[in-house]
Parts: sequence; C-alpha cells; structure tokens
Amino acid sequence: MLRAAGGAVDGGWWSVELDACERTVAECRESLRALLAGLDALLARRNALRSEIDVYRELAADSGFEEDQRLDLYYRRARDLLWTAPCALDRAAQAVRAYYQAILRRQGEPT
Repeated sequence: MLRAAGGAVDGGWWSVELDACERTVAECRESLRALLAGLDALLARRNALRSEIDVYRELAADSGFEEDQRLDLYYRRARDLLWTAPCALDRAAQAVRAYYQAILRRQGEPT
C-alpha cells in the first residue's frame, strides 16, 4: 500500500519501518471494522426494540387500553430509554419487556 504510493523501496533501514507501519495500519483498519460492526449491531438492537415497543403500543390500543395510565407509565419509561442517547440497551430491553408483561396482565384482568 504505502510502497505503491511512494515508489520502489530499495530495502534500506526505513523499509523495515515502512513494513511495520503497514502492519499497524492494517491492524488498525481491522480493529475499526470490528468496532463499526459492533456499533451497527447495537444500533440494530435499539431499532428492533423501538419497533417492538410500537407493536406493543398497538396491542394495547387494540385491547382498548390506550388511555390506561398504568400502562402509559410503562410505555413512557421504555420509550424514554430508547430515545435517549446514549441508549442503555439492557435497561431499555427490560423496560420494553415490562411494558409487554403489563399489557398481558391488564388483558387478564376482568373488565
């Protein structure tokens, strides 16, 4: 890579340094790729949770609970966590599950 940009290398002492630099650049590039893949996975998880909470919100509305204040507290907690940067994904996932469980409990209550 660097050799192509700088022309031919005659094997001088700096050739060893250049080789070391190229290895370092390759390692940094690979670390960056791994980091970006990890960040992409976290964003995908957050987006999946956002979609999930929307589905649960529709479930609550379809069940006639759109004005249920107890459920709204669960929803707002989960939503606030999911739309806050940085997003605490573990806490947000727990809050989304808690919201869903609250809907299920509410569905099981007598009307």
